Amino acid sequence: MLHSASLYLGRSHYSKNDYPKAIKALAALVNHTQLGAEAGLWLGRAHLRQKDFAKTEQVLKPVVQRFASSEFGDELRYDYATALMQLSKFSDAVPIFAKVDRQGHLAANSIWMEAHCLHQMEEYKASLDRCELFLSSQKNHESVQEVSFLRAENLFLMEQFSDAVVAFDELLKSADAKTERGDIIRFRMGQLRYQEKKWPDALSMLEPLAFKKLQGAAFAQ
Repeated sequence: MLHSASLYLGRSHYSKNDYPKAIKALAALVNHTQLGAEAGLWLGRAHLRQKDFAKTEQVLKPVVQRFASSEFGDELRYDYATALMQLSKFSDAVPIFAKVDRQGHLAANSIWMEAHCLHQMEEYKASLDRCELFLSSQKNHESVQEVSFLRAENLFLMEQFSDAVVAFDELLKSADAKTERGDIIRFRMGQLRYQEKKWPDALSMLEPLAFKKLQGAAFAQ
């Protein structure tokens, strides 16, 4: 009864954004046989909310190992992999994201984050495969545009230029062109038109960008 009350108290503090009090209430419960999985989940999330990714990793690693098959298993894996990703431990995060149920409510985000991590590892073909999986299985998801952009970047960096042209052209015609990524999309199209020796088309994309203070990895290439 006392342990259940502590769990309730911890979750109550969490819901009120009082993460230090939530952590204090939940920390002693992570080894509890019945409540450890749920307590560990909310304890990890309290650290995540504070952007203390190292502590999140430290807390969740043993909880994931112990309670992997519990009803909270997928959520624990997803949060643990998220902490690893935020720490730039992409190669460690990938297999954890991959274990999240592909039919569950975290499927879309886990596939997307796996694709992102693989891209950061310069594993562009594997990242492309995950993008294709996402776009074929999550057609109505709110993150379709972000994953479509990642797919286009993978194609470009794999030097599959003809496919990349089609992908970036579709993005150029979409609402994505009006977001902050719009300049990257136009820059990539300019590079691709240059590769095709379509000089006027390349110039039309690149010239408007010449007087902007562009920053980011794409513009450094």
